[in-house]
This record gives sequence, structure tokens and C-alpha cells, in this order.
Amino acid sequence: MADSDLVVRSKSVSDQAADIIRERIVQGVYGPERRMPSEAQIAGELHISRSSLRTALASLAAEGYIRRHHGDGTYACPRNFHLTLRSGKQWDIERQILQSGRRPSLRVLEMRLRQARSGEAKRLTLRKGEVLMAIRRLVLADELPIGAITSLIAGRGLAADIPLSEGCLPPQEFLKLYHKRKPIEGTIRFFADLADQAVAKLLGSEVGEAILCMEGIYYDDTRTPLLFTHEVYRSGQGFEFQTMFPGSR
Repeated sequence: MADSDLVVRSKSVSDQAADIIRERIVQGVYGPERRMPSEAQIAGELHISRSSLRTALASLAAEGYIRRHHGDGTYACPRNFHLTLRSGKQWDIERQILQSGRRPSLRVLEMRLRQARSGEAKRLTLRKGEVLMAIRRLVLADELPIGAITSLIAGRGLAADIPLSEGCLPPQEFLKLYHKRKPIEGTIRFFADLADQAVAKLLGSEVGEAILCMEGIYYDDTRTPLLFTHEVYRSGQGFEFQTMFPGSR
């Protein structure tokens, strides 16, 4: 076993175990839809307790990396994609709106520093009471709302007095200009959902209307979460997700 697969004590044992297992899933060591080794086997390999491993697995399940079936075992989830952010934009809603003959625009609804709520702190591995920046934006086509983006950015390393107008910047550009820590890699998850009352009111849709969702987490060079983003789009607007390969343009 490689040295990188051994847990050291620079941060919580469960977080380190989650990092190792996540890396194994990304690299295909635990293949998609294949049952992973037992908890006892993985805990033994990492020299950690079963309780620490269960905490790590619970975190990975919440991120969508694994599925746990009672009485059957744990399976790597194939729907998560590992992104190297050096390759540039992964997809471009603005381009798709233009291609449909409409005029795209963004409206910043909120941009402020505040204390992280419990679930938010867990996603960004922040301490209780630690500050983050919350940015909420509305995506419009011909001035009609068709999507909404919520970005949560770790406050440590963030510049002061950022103009509200900068909330329209793409996340990578915003971090490049206004954060000391830089994104190196990330994970994204796409899924379908139904609009609840809050989303329906924001987008002018009906409660229960199908929506397209994307969640992503950007990490710095220490694999510490730097930004969490949640995006929703009205599925009837004709959006498609496109993959751009380096050198294809």
C-alpha cells in the first residue's frame, strides 16, 4: 500500500479517510456500480476505527460519491465527475441562451458576508460560526428568469470591500481576483428535481415543475473546499450540457 493511502493526523481522521476513498473512486480503484470492500477491510487498510470510517462514508454518501444498500454493501456512484479546472469552462449557459435567439443577463440578488449555517459549514468544512460569502444570482433570458445560482465561498482569504457588481463574475474568475486561495479541482453532480414553493416563486414557474440542478464543490491545492455552488434551471428552456475538450476550439 502506498504511503498516500495511510492516514496521518494533520486533520480529522474521518476527513482524511473520506479523501482517500474519494480519490480511489475518482481513479477507478473502486469501479462504478461495483461493491466496495467491507467496512472492516477498509478500516483495517487505513488503520482507523469503524466509527471513523462510518463518518467518512456518511460524508461521501451526502456528496453523492457512494450509495449504501442495507444488507448488501457500499457501491461507488458513477454519476459524479472529476473536473480539472485548468481545462477552462465546463459549460456555458450564456452561450446556449444566445444560440436560442434570446439575450442573456444576470441579476445579483444577494452578496454578503455572514456566518455559515450548519449544513453550509459542513460542505465547506468550516468551524462553527466561521464566516462565508453568500452570492445569489438570477439567470435571465430576455429579462425573464430561467435559472438561479447560489454560491457559498469560504471567508478565510477573501478580499474586503468587493463591489456588488462583481457578483456577476463566473466563480473561477471571482476567486482569481478576490481570494488568496485558488481552485485547483472540483466535483459536480447533475440531477433532476421538482420546483418547491421558493424556487417556483423565484423563477416564475409552477410548484412541482421539473427543474435541472447542478451542484459543485471547488477545492484548493490542499483539497480543502473553497466554494460550493448550487444551480437550478427550468428544464423546459432547452438547456443541454456540453463537454469541451482541450484543443477542440
